[in-house]
Amino acid sequence: LIGAAGQSTGSDAYQIEKSLRFNPSDGAHLARSVSTLGNRRTWTIAFWIKICDVESGSDPRVIVSSSKAANTNDHFIVRLESSDGKLKVDERTSSSGSYSLETSAVHRDYASWQNFVIAFDSTQGVESERLKIYQNGKLQTVTGSYPAQNYESHWNESSDYATNHVIGREAARSDYEFDGYLSDFYAIDGLALSPAAFGSFDSIGTFNPAAFSIPNPNNGTTWSDNVTCNATLP
Repeated sequence: LIGAAGQSTGSDAYQIEKSLRFNPSDGAHLARSVSTLGNRRTWTIAFWIKICDVESGSDPRVIVSSSKAANTNDHFIVRLESSDGKLKVDERTSSSGSYSLETSAVHRDYASWQNFVIAFDSTQGVESERLKIYQNGKLQTVTGSYPAQNYESHWNESSDYATNHVIGREAARSDYEFDGYLSDFYAIDGLALSPAAFGSFDSIGTFNPAAFSIPNPNNGTTWSDNVTCNATLP
């Protein structure tokens, strides 16, 4: 059973009951061919992972990726870098970098479960609003280059490539396998969501998993439709 950051949860709390173990030595991965074009400008990816290894070898640990075709530089990748343990999200188009962002924080916690949310919305006019990375409910400080406004991602892109959306390794190269456990993976088409859709903080500030739900636009406060002004007019 998964609690937030590996903590146990009470009997009345939402619990994640199953996870998948990705072992590089046996090439474990999940693959899907996307035949219908999705929203390539606005989407969310969210998941819980427990890392088993990041630092062995020089290859990155790819969590999820997509590719226009096999052995191509047109791809989208979310990975943990073996060199420093940072989470990196980037895309390349025709061998040139389209954008590349990585967290300033290092993620090498092998004992606990961690939640990541990647919210993409290239329609935003403000550059920093176009891609946000959250870890355990908190917005991460990132460095690198952001996608251009209205950039169309390779995520949600339809293709004739048989396995163009892959969890657990790089799609285009069929390597760089993830080493760890993964659960509650969500791919939301057309919405850039906050971590509130996937979990919540408890009284001591621990981020816990929750059943998926789209957050309300406000905090539930009921507002009246009348306004009373007590000011004295001149």
